[in-house]
Amino acid sequence: MEKAPWSYRFRGVLYEEDYDPKSINSISMDSDYGIPRELSDLQKIRSLYHPELPPCLQGTTVRVEFGNATTVADSADAPSISRLFPNTYGHPLAHFLRANAKVPNAQIIT
Repeated sequence: MEKAPWSYRFRGVLYEEDYDPKSINSISMDSDYGIPRELSDLQKIRSLYHPELPPCLQGTTVRVEFGNATTVADSADAPSISRLFPNTYGHPLAHFLRANAKVPNAQIIT
């Protein structure tokens, strides 16, 4: 089986992958009601994409440094932002670090 090259650009980075054009025609998806429907060519190619996990999140432990709490630029917007993002607004920012980073306040999550 001959594989065709496929490339795309995401956030300025060029990704190149191989896909099998014959296997792409056999991809279908169940709709909301369980009835199979055919996917467009773009949907078929997108279904083949498997994102890579960033190096800082690979492994069994993750190092995290918590920063300052989130804020808004204009304090008049604070009530509406806090209603729209109740689970994140006002909480500290999380910075994920490499396993070998030397940060004294970093927490290790297992």
